[in-house]
Amino acid sequence: MYFLVHGSIRILSTNGTLITSLSDGSYFGEGALLEDSKRTADVVSETYCELYKLEKNSFDQVLDHHPQLKLEIQATAKKRRLSHD
Repeated sequence: MYFLVHGSIRILSTNGTLITSLSDGSYFGEGALLEDSKRTADVVSETYCELYKLEKNSFDQVLDHHPQLKLEIQATAKKRRLSHD
């Protein structure tokens, strides 16, 4: 999972269709960690970006300690998945 501290990116489907654009303070890649699956989209930087990466083990530890955050991230992942399909 990645946190976009500064910059802007586009999330594209595997066929190149724009799914969404994200900017400062956004995150992406949560679906692959929640479902323990491969990513289903490409990320293209529109500007210089500063990112933080959260590994699967750390992600699971954070969600174990913050169940409300887990629900929020699951809702975001579901919304993104539905808009992607």
